[in-house]
Amino acid sequence: MKKLIIFFHVMILLCVQDVLAETKADTIHVKHYNINLEIRNFANQEIKGYTDLLIEAKKNSLSSISLHLLGLTVDSVKKGNLDVTFFHQGQELKIDLPFLNVGDTATIRVYYHGKPVKDPEWGGFFFTSSFAYNMGVGMGSLPHSFGRVWFPCIDEFTDKSTYTFNITTDADKMAVCGGLLVHSTNLGDSLKRWQWELTDPIPSYLASVAVGKYVLYPDTLHSIAGNILPIEIYADSATMLKVPGSFVNLKNFIHTYEKRWGACCWQRVGYVVVPFPSGAMEHATNIGYPQSYVSGSTNYQSLISHELAHSWFGNLITCATSQNMWINEGFATYGEYLCNEILDPTLQTYNTGIRKLHMDVLNKAHNQDGGYFALDNVPTDITYGTTSYDKGALVVYTLRHYMGDSLFFAAITQFLDENKYKNADSEVFFEKLSEISGIDYLHDFYLGWVHQPGFLNFNIDSVKAKAESSNIYQVAFKQRLHHAEYFANNNLVDVEFVSATGERYLKEKIRFSGESEIVDVELPFEPVFWAIDPNFKMGDACYDYTKLINTTGTTTWGDASFSMKVEAISGESIIRMEHNLFAPTPAKNLASHIIRISETHFWRAGFMQYHDIQSTYSFFFDRIYDKELLLGYSKEDLVLLYRKDASHDWEIIPTTVIGNEQMGRITTTNLKSGEYTLGIIDNATVSEYKNNLEIYPNPVMDELRIIDYELQIDEIKVFDISGKEIIQNSKFKIQNSLDVTCLAPGTYILEITSKENKSYKKFIKL
Repeated sequence: MKKLIIFFHVMILLCVQDVLAETKADTIHVKHYNINLEIRNFANQEIKGYTDLLIEAKKNSLSSISLHLLGLTVDSVKKGNLDVTFFHQGQELKIDLPFLNVGDTATIRVYYHGKPVKDPEWGGFFFTSSFAYNMGVGMGSLPHSFGRVWFPCIDEFTDKSTYTFNITTDADKMAVCGGLLVHSTNLGDSLKRWQWELTDPIPSYLASVAVGKYVLYPDTLHSIAGNILPIEIYADSATMLKVPGSFVNLKNFIHTYEKRWGACCWQRVGYVVVPFPSGAMEHATNIGYPQSYVSGSTNYQSLISHELAHSWFGNLITCATSQNMWINEGFATYGEYLCNEILDPTLQTYNTGIRKLHMDVLNKAHNQDGGYFALDNVPTDITYGTTSYDKGALVVYTLRHYMGDSLFFAAITQFLDENKYKNADSEVFFEKLSEISGIDYLHDFYLGWVHQPGFLNFNIDSVKAKAESSNIYQVAFKQRLHHAEYFANNNLVDVEFVSATGERYLKEKIRFSGESEIVDVELPFEPVFWAIDPNFKMGDACYDYTKLINTTGTTTWGDASFSMKVEAISGESIIRMEHNLFAPTPAKNLASHIIRISETHFWRAGFMQYHDIQSTYSFFFDRIYDKELLLGYSKEDLVLLYRKDASHDWEIIPTTVIGNEQMGRITTTNLKSGEYTLGIIDNATVSEYKNNLEIYPNPVMDELRIIDYELQIDEIKVFDISGKEIIQNSKFKIQNSLDVTCLAPGTYILEITSKENKSYKKFIKL
């Protein structure tokens, strides 16, 4: 399912012990449900009837069984003509039904009536003046499966059953359920019974019913399995006029999933339109789809494709526990992007969508869900949160490129075929995928990307020629953790290397393990720059961009905290920017006046293709994000540090700081290939005698005024912020001013030598 409102944390209102104790599915299995209900009392919003359950024992010597039933009143329980003793409290229905041996079966009938309940957060059973329908998940309840609000059941993901639905309605209404409509019967007195048969086993949350004045939009599709697959969309007559426009790409979506994941195994593809305001629900063969989203346009077709994807992930194969919901929702969310990949052959829609997904996951998932969580251990109160949906989809995307398209889609198709109508947890899923694909290190992918919170990141500290070898280079890989707990092994990373003359060479799937490893790589030239994951195949902890620059103007990389303003350019340039969410590798030697380096981020930047360009490059700072760096210091103490790679020392480059004490940017007119980070310099080494010396204006455009109260100045020198003397061997005759028009914009140090000592003043040249 998919919510269409912002997801907040919910309070779990039901008893947690029910989930932690032995599950009902451990003791019995319901092989078949025959649900017989009268749904006519719209005024009181009540249902009544009975359900027959064919039960099989999974343990010996059972004296009783337990089922789920919530909010309804049990009138009686019968086995044949005999009354059976039962106890019903809350959602627990305990029935005295003995079984002697494993495999023994019995059929019981439970009569009940009442007003079905709604979940406090999302899902349940709903009435309006003209519709009655269920949405099979209770996001604010435990267990989340929510069949128990309209029939007695084992309400767990792992118990899968076949269904018969016999629903009695008023003659002017229709009941739409899962499976195929077998027949409808006029009962007289303006009543009608609708019988549906669902012959493929499903968990209780995927069972469905919708009652209303429905009409049918029928269609068919030639499945890759060779059969004709029925397509049925039910809506009221007014909405039906908009169905063709909204569902125009449904067949394309089915073909997409069949091509990628194998033939549709269900009796039909079905949607039923309901007046639910907050999302859709992937009921098997009978997707509950919100009426307001049938607009006659394709504006909301990602919701159509998402719910359809559950016919493979969620319905055909179901997560074994709610903690593994990414198997259902992550694959379904990625299914939306697979459909975009087909609809737009240029791949612009697909690539833009995946890029946005990556940025949103890094920026928002931990805030919306209240922390960083392993995909296979998501807390029950955020089962249906951003981690399961969006981070799950991002990991599916990463897995696809890790395995390669041919192996990935072939292995997924075989896995679904061999395990259809079953359950899987994450570890079992990867074990089977490894067996099928022959990739024996998929378990390492599982440990690094699924079984721990946070994100991985991959960097290169240096690339050096190997001694006595003309074309072998030692690439020093470094793995970093962003709220993750341990380093992954058998990582496969693409790297594009760039020579001093602009040659480019892409080396795919370089393998390395652990925090750091030096890998020998054969290259056709000595690289001066390298781009990690240049074609964006990983959802790692890095904001990385490759942009073509061919015009003047400003280009901003919002998530990369970087922008450039081009004043002039001679030809097309390609710039690469990687913004990493942690501290750079520590320097071997750090200048004494650099007292603090950012612990939260650093950049790697350079040109993949270069033509002469005049530009101002801006690196952004924010006191909230850079609070540890700026704590106790002002923006005037902020500097931009550069090094070619981690084998070199940091140097301060000339910059101008623009902004206020809360946020701003630090700019430079020269961008060299390498790493950049923010730092703080110690102003104790730039001592200022405020009582004896003043300079103004500061910042300055042309003439810097100097007022000497007590000192007799002998000499003045100007240095850039890195300590390089800008005007060599300069001595000035002091006339209370200094011409600085020759200086480029940036931050400078004024060294003032008197008979007594040397003093220093910092100034900014505009």
